[in-house]
Amino acid sequence: PSGNGFYSLKLGRAGTQLRLSASFAESRISSKVLVEEHLADAFFASVIGERQAIERELGCTLEWDPNPKSAVRMVCVTQTVEPLTARENWPAAVRELASLAAKMHHAFAARVASLPS
Repeated sequence: PSGNGFYSLKLGRAGTQLRLSASFAESRISSKVLVEEHLADAFFASVIGERQAIERELGCTLEWDPNPKSAVRMVCVTQTVEPLTARENWPAAVRELASLAAKMHHAFAARVASLPS
């Protein structure tokens, strides 16, 4: 395999999603909360004060990207894994990605659902 693969999950509100991805070339997996521009300011305003608590809950440091010039803003966690081009490494990478997805969904779904309309 080469390139990137991704899978998007609903996060409980239109304009948001949880995207799981794998980069074979870079041997990385990531779980990202993507928030469209029209919700981004409210999203980041509501969660930035909880940043440390969210990161403690997840057990990892997140990348927070509230870039106002981007149409989609994100919060993500990325991990380097054994070479993804080797098929024998796929089960462990999939388990880790599923674990990240479950943690990110748990941490953000209710927060996203409670954003003002």
